[in-house]
This record gives sequence, structure tokens and C-alpha cells, in this order.
Amino acid sequence: MMGITDILLGLKDKVLDAASYELLLRNFQLLESNYQLTKDELQLVKRDNDRLKAENLELHGTIGGLSAEIDILKGKI
Repeated sequence: MMGITDILLGLKDKVLDAASYELLLRNFQLLESNYQLTKDELQLVKRDNDRLKAENLELHGTIGGLSAEIDILKGKI
């Protein structure tokens, strides 16, 4: 599979002058870098989201337990 760098290399001698080639290459390298950073950040967000979901379930369990205790105490009053 050809990457964008391979395609640019193919165009370098045919169409692009050296400055245009270097500029395009640098832009695509930055895009690839930003894409990877975005993917990495998304993984962190997903992990945090899973952690927060687990905490939410735990809190719902705690609330349910406290509600049951309140009902028991109300019955004793």
C-alpha cells in the first residue's frame, strides 16, 4: 500500500519543485502526527469513560444500599 509520502516522492521529479515538495511533505507529516495524537487521545478518553462508568455503577449501588438502610430505619420509627 502506497502512503502519501510515496505518492509525493513519485510527483517530486515530475511536477513539484523542491520547495513545494518539502512543504507538502511537511504538511502531510504533521497531519499524520496529529492523526496519531488524536487516536492516542481518543484511547485515553475511552479509558476514562470506562472508569467513570464503573464509578457510576458503584455509586448507584451505594445509593441503593443507603436507600434500603433508610427504609429500614423509617420502619423502626
